[in-house]
Amino acid sequence: VPNNPRYYTKITTPTISGFASTTEGKYGLEQRIEDVRTLAGKNMTISFWAKSSTIGSVAVGYSRYYGGAGFNRDGTIIKTVGVGPNWQKYVLTTYVPPIPNGKAEQTDSDGYDNSFFAVSIFSQLRSGVLGNDTGSNIDLGGNSVLEVAQVQVEEGARATEFEILAPGAELALAQRYYNKSLAPHLAPTTSGFPGKLSFFERSINHSASVDITFPVEMRATPACSLYGSTGVENTVRFAQFSSSNNGTLTGSATDVNVVSKLASHRCIHSFSIEDDGNVHYDVTAQCNYTADAEL
Repeated sequence: VPNNPRYYTKITTPTISGFASTTEGKYGLEQRIEDVRTLAGKNMTISFWAKSSTIGSVAVGYSRYYGGAGFNRDGTIIKTVGVGPNWQKYVLTTYVPPIPNGKAEQTDSDGYDNSFFAVSIFSQLRSGVLGNDTGSNIDLGGNSVLEVAQVQVEEGARATEFEILAPGAELALAQRYYNKSLAPHLAPTTSGFPGKLSFFERSINHSASVDITFPVEMRATPACSLYGSTGVENTVRFAQFSSSNNGTLTGSATDVNVVSKLASHRCIHSFSIEDDGNVHYDVTAQCNYTADAEL
């Protein structure tokens, strides 16, 4: 693959069929692009590299979600392509029709736009699901490993060279949808506080104001989690505190449970802790966080 990509995607098709009536009838990769109006009424070219541990076929298509709640979504399969054990480049061009009459972009419960245009590569797709009108199921086979690299979606009828952004620019774009206080290569559940955040509160009964500001404004109000010293989700570490209002530190370091958080698209404003019947004074608290506003 050109540019010897460090990052690419590998998925294993499940052995349990994705075609059962109790499932969604699909399995594969999907890249959601903000705004359902993306490329509407224009030509679109998709290019990518792929290989598979088994010889078979995958379906490439797109779908449009108009936002709001429920399954307000349509789908189109562009083409079924063959894959095998050697890397191969695929280029597909199609016309994306205008938004149908009567379809309106909607918002989530907080009023943020949450519609999207999605490009998908399916290793399993049941007949009749998301535009599969071939009359048969598409199935690469259970335990088949599909690898995909350098996917690019662009306007027009010609594929250009894969665009490589500087790492800092790529990170800033990604942080609109997901960011965290730890380094990119560390999982949120990492213990030992790498990249920890510290803050001081004069007194904490049930809640604390923290004002953890995100590095960029996020797409919408994110789902947030806090992690204490051992990497347990929804805990915060009280590194030191006193049990009375006299300035004498009496409490040993401990993790306390977080029961709720208040956040916006710009920051985490506050959190509430589990009620232990005490007021904690002169608290130095520590935690890591994740904020997820993905589509």
